[in-house]
Amino acid sequence: MYKKLLVPYDGSPFSARALPIAAALARRTGATLHLVLVHDPSSYIPFVAAEVAVEVYDSELEHERRGHDRRALEAQVATLASQGLLVSSRLLEGTTIEALVEYGQEIGADLTVMTTHGRGGFERLRLGSVASAYLVRATNPVLLVRGGGTDAVPVVPSGSLLCPLDGSPFSEAMIPHARAFAEALDMPMALFGVTVPHAMPMAPIGTEL
Repeated sequence: MYKKLLVPYDGSPFSARALPIAAALARRTGATLHLVLVHDPSSYIPFVAAEVAVEVYDSELEHERRGHDRRALEAQVATLASQGLLVSSRLLEGTTIEALVEYGQEIGADLTVMTTHGRGGFERLRLGSVASAYLVRATNPVLLVRGGGTDAVPVVPSGSLLCPLDGSPFSEAMIPHARAFAEALDMPMALFGVTVPHAMPMAPIGTEL
C-alpha cells in the first residue's frame, strides 16, 4: 500500500488536475502527499526563434518568481491540509526533471502522480514534455493524469486495471506495482497478452494462422 505520493506542481491549472486524483489515493491509503514545485531560473532565459539566446540574469525577476512559486505552493498545501490530508511540501531548485527524480529518490516515493504537461504550443516544443522526460528518468511508478481536453474534474480510475504482458521478465516487473495500485482502488486486475499472426510462406496466397 502507498505511503508516500509525490505530486509535482507548477502553479498552472494543468498541473493542478493531478491533485484530486492524488488526494483520493491518499484518503484511501493513508499516504502522505509530497507536493513539490521546482523553481528553475534557467526557464526564464529569453528565447527567440532562429536566434541565439543570450543569457541575462535578472536577480529581481528571479526573486519575484521564486516568491510567486512559494506562495502558489503554500496555497495548495493549505487547501489540501484543510481537507484532512497529510501534506508535506518542498520548493526545489534546479532543472525540473533532475530535481524531481532526485527528490523522489530522497523520500522513497511509492508513486508519482502528475499531469501529462503544463505547457503548450511553441513553448512546449522548445522545452519538451516534462512528463515524457520524467517517465524516462523516474525510478518509481508514475500515474499520468490527462492535463487538458476537458473541464471535468478528474476522478480516480474505475473498472478493471489492464496489464499487458509479453512473457518477458521486463514486462512482469510491473505486476507488483499494478497490484498495489489495484488494491488501493479496489480494482480487479486483467492480465493479457497479444499474439501477432505470422504468415506461412508456403501457404496458398499467404494464408495466416
